[in-house]
Amino acid sequence: MQKFTAIQVKTLSATNSKGTRVKLVTDKKTIILPFNYEFNTSLCIALDYLIKQGNEVQGLTTINNVNVILMNSDFSL
Repeated sequence: MQKFTAIQVKTLSATNSKGTRVKLVTDKKTIILPFNYEFNTSLCIALDYLIKQGNEVQGLTTINNVNVILMNSDFSL
């Protein structure tokens, strides 16, 4: 059986001092990306970031209205 790591993708609303951001969360690490308006959704921004880092996405799902990206356990964030 293959082991996967789940990455939760959340949208952080704009504040008085920061614009809209995208938050990627695993059990070991969190990264926050600026919202890129070239893309339609936070999920597209997250996928673009992960692929540009040389990762291969294994699957996508939604749990309780939160997008989740499934990656091999050896991916880099």
